[in-house]
Amino acid sequence: MTVYSNSNSLCSIVLARLVLFSQVVRISHWVKNLLLFLPVFFFSGPKPVDLFWVSIASFFSFSLIASSGYIFNDIVDAEADRLHLVKKQRPFASYKIDLRESIFLFMLTLTGGLAVSFLFLNWKFTACLIAYVFLAFSYSLFLKRILFFDAFVLSFFYVLRILAGGFAFGIAIQGYWAFFAFCFFSNLALIKRRNEIAFLDSRVKSATVLGRGYQKAHSRMVASLAILVLPGPILVLICWPQLFDRVNLGSNSLSFWLGCLIALILLLRVWFIAGRGLLIENPFLFAYRDRISLALGTILSAFFWNAFN
Repeated sequence: MTVYSNSNSLCSIVLARLVLFSQVVRISHWVKNLLLFLPVFFFSGPKPVDLFWVSIASFFSFSLIASSGYIFNDIVDAEADRLHLVKKQRPFASYKIDLRESIFLFMLTLTGGLAVSFLFLNWKFTACLIAYVFLAFSYSLFLKRILFFDAFVLSFFYVLRILAGGFAFGIAIQGYWAFFAFCFFSNLALIKRRNEIAFLDSRVKSATVLGRGYQKAHSRMVASLAILVLPGPILVLICWPQLFDRVNLGSNSLSFWLGCLIALILLLRVWFIAGRGLLIENPFLFAYRDRISLALGTILSAFFWNAFN
């Protein structure tokens, strides 16, 4: 009986640590790395022969590398996170995991991600991973403190995912695709910054977003900048079939235009919720967890799949 009890206790401890480690590496954020598959999704030509294995290797490689960036950022931002309304619950900020364990997980994810890439993927994909690591470390150390520019750096993390996916599957990413992604995710990043500003104490004029430097006075400027980049992805979608490689959509044109409409509704919905002060997390993760946004995203994907395949 004692042996059975001790075994259960040991399993519970191990399970609890695994759950904690999954929170440290932010497995829930791995959904962002599905962007790697966008080039395949919109590519109507012949698919790579080893599509399945390339998909598995690229997804886990990029996910591990992204996790190393999250851990590094948590270590650097620990003091500021402990004063944040939501981030204080993170494992390292809440003292649920110590520095030694955090460094071990950081090295494990960093070396693991690079090893998978070196062994199973091409050098262009690996170059994207190294660029991501360099940018993530730079962002954690100083880029995130540069007003407004930090939002564009965040958007480039998403662009790198799409570029890496193209390299992994041998699909050329056109410039307008990269421009679309940059403007779209810049808008989401600016929504995130505006939302953080909205949670500042209005009674304290000098109150700033912890570790960022944004103040209440920057709210309108951030909103204006977001409105300025909003037409970018919309123009790309509108001009795409006329100016680029999809010259004639034929009978699928209705699906394309309905997809454009859904994309605009999805973006405006996130803005509407942020404006009401109900968005307390990353807009990308919110859209993933919100049922309505998830339904709109599914419909959007179906329309575009039908339009381009």
